[in-house]
Amino acid sequence: MSIKTKYNLGVNPDAVKIALHYRRIYASYEAQIDKAVEEHLEYIEALKNYKADQSEDNRTALIDEAADISVMDEQVRLFAEIRQCEIDSRAKFKVERQLGRIENDVRKWFEEL
Repeated sequence: MSIKTKYNLGVNPDAVKIALHYRRIYASYEAQIDKAVEEHLEYIEALKNYKADQSEDNRTALIDEAADISVMDEQVRLFAEIRQCEIDSRAKFKVERQLGRIENDVRKWFEEL
């Protein structure tokens, strides 16, 4: 797939530049995938810290980690050739499924009354 086509994935052009830079250095995207995993683990840690103490410092750390995973996720989308419409479609499915579960729970609660 050409770079021009990859832009059509809905990925930020800066993410393309970053991904290509590291691909040139490491000859693959594996290093950036490892970095994405690392950033997600750091986000999980920031979430745990914020849950334990909702201080402004922990909130700022959470924002920073959310930004890091956003940047890395764009690169992963590029590597895996994932289009935004594919993500949107799956997100819609998952939201609708969860709303259906909630509706079923509410129905059960009323039946038990």
